[in-house]
Amino acid sequence: MGRSASKPGPTSSWRFEAGTENYDPDWRTLKRWWLDTGDRDLTSVSFLIDRQGVIRHIHPGGQYVKGDKAYAGMKVKIEELLREKLMRGS
Repeated sequence: MGRSASKPGPTSSWRFEAGTENYDPDWRTLKRWWLDTGDRDLTSVSFLIDRQGVIRHIHPGGQYVKGDKAYAGMKVKIEELLREKLMRGS
């Protein structure tokens, strides 16, 4: 089973340990990071996590298909992370 990450502060400081499998069959992390932090319409959420383990974008659940605003937002963030990687040369 993967490790659950802690939530030390605002989104910019949430971290996963890089290289770990993050599997949450009991929804412990989902509840602590998402469901218990406010009034949520959906139980699904997607976190875009960079190589350092920092959450860089959150899709709050629901429909996620090409052409939607949420899809475009995630795509932009992924492209930004890929450019950062290229600029660092790693």
